[in-house]
Amino acid sequence: MSLKDKVFTEVREATKDDLSGAISLSKKHCYNNVKHREEGFTLKPITSNYAGNVYVAEVDNKIVGTACVRKFSEKDFGYYEVDKSEKAMEIEKVTVDENYRGLGIGSAIIKFILKKFPGTKLCTSILEDPVENKNSKRLFKKNGFICRKFKECYHKDLDLREKSGCYINENKFNFSEPAIHIGTQNINTERLTLRRFKIGDAPYVFKNWASDPDNVAALTWNAHPSVSLTESIVASWVNDYSDKTNYRWCITLKGTDIPVGGINVTNIIDDSTCEIGFVLSKSLWNKGIMTEAARAVINYLFINTSFNKVTAYHNIDNPASGRVLLKVGMHQMFVIPKGAKKNTGEMVDKVVYEISKS
Repeated sequence: MSLKDKVFTEVREATKDDLSGAISLSKKHCYNNVKHREEGFTLKPITSNYAGNVYVAEVDNKIVGTACVRKFSEKDFGYYEVDKSEKAMEIEKVTVDENYRGLGIGSAIIKFILKKFPGTKLCTSILEDPVENKNSKRLFKKNGFICRKFKECYHKDLDLREKSGCYINENKFNFSEPAIHIGTQNINTERLTLRRFKIGDAPYVFKNWASDPDNVAALTWNAHPSVSLTESIVASWVNDYSDKTNYRWCITLKGTDIPVGGINVTNIIDDSTCEIGFVLSKSLWNKGIMTEAARAVINYLFINTSFNKVTAYHNIDNPASGRVLLKVGMHQMFVIPKGAKKNTGEMVDKVVYEISKS
């Protein structure tokens, strides 16, 4: 049986008998990571006297994943900038055996913890090291954690400064409510028809925005060098419509059926929160088209799905998108320094917005 065929039997709070396996896995993880560090190391393994709750995931009676949760100390409230009146805890020492990664075990552990502590603000700190921690960032973001700010820590014993991202999950969703998804359906507005993309749309997508460097300058991807690339991407979009959690609309002007832009759910953060992104042909900028499309999509999501919060962001060099988001009723929440990557590879500030279902 391959690892892909294996399924973890349970995630649970560790018993005394589990602790030795959890400690062993944690120590192995710390040892493997220290080999990749050139200057010092600050990650410490689980110990037998850890002052918090330890959770484990098990496959075939073997502990292959661990995580710890502890109550906030006085210092933690200041570090994460959380009000002391709030119920808050920190998740730390999340570890998955390197031979069992990619099976969803990390997500299963975090989801278990979220359900274990409903209504609790859960936080974690992740070092901003692109080599060691990109998977950790991806794991927490996938499970609804948002990086609110960055902090620089000084470790006196190592004479070492490290930059960490402070990730927070509000954990307000009622897990007993099933998620509702209906997929991408047509939306009509005064001037627009938003519909699914079709295979035959590729030449228009290429011509009207995807091939123009100026049109995609504020996005994360580069202009398409050939229509064949656009064709393969549009084909993948069409294929994805079989998934009811897929929301991607082609923007057309009423009466034309010609694609002039796109808007989609770029990330489902959790069952109650999603993120949207959009692009519009440069020839239609400053005509209110994108505002009209975005407002319609947000209304569609609030009426037809279990989403009660929609988020979006733009890089600091693209204030026009920010104006669109404000016009549809979103509020600017915070700015993440160097949190957005442009298609040139440059890291710039990321401006985050959100709107909640009323």
